Amino acid sequence: MRLRPISFLFVSTVLFAMLAPAAKADTLDFSFSFSSPAGTVTGEIVGLADNGTSSATAIYIDTASNNYGNNTLPYDILSSYATVGHNTFTVSGGAITAADVYVLTGFGDPTEPSFNNFELNSNGGINALTFSHAAIANSDGLAGVSFEPLTASATPEPAASTYMLESFGVGACFAWRRLRRVR
Repeated sequence: MRLRPISFLFVSTVLFAMLAPAAKADTLDFSFSFSSPAGTVTGEIVGLADNGTSSATAIYIDTASNNYGNNTLPYDILSSYATVGHNTFTVSGGAITAADVYVLTGFGDPTEPSFNNFELNSNGGINALTFSHAAIANSDGLAGVSFEPLTASATPEPAASTYMLESFGVGACFAWRRLRRVR
């Protein structure tokens, strides 16, 4: 079956009209801090989805009072050799409304910092950065943590690559038809 050029154009137009434009999913980043008499911990939470529950893609410890263990900061607590027990955040209208994070870092690995675990609103409201010999912790739940939104970044949805492939396909069809006429 041979399509006439006008039929081919019509079919292409209908295909593109049926597909809605790719939506952008905003990922939100937050700074956080919590304190206890032993000191203060500050950091960043990266890659949360707005208006839903998601996991952070990274949680950076930027500062820890007295830098127990002389760690190189900032440090991504979710990096390799970490055992993630919980990593859930609920964000509504650009604000963190719920969190449950518990991460154990790799013990015995010389490249890992001396942090032992990190908690946000875990185990009944504990916020803690624990070291082998000390801890900065409070048990105030979300009220004991300060969250500030950072800039939102637009992440293209997977459908965007589909549109790109379709565009290349249509262009290839036109080029093939043009070459066929030249011969």
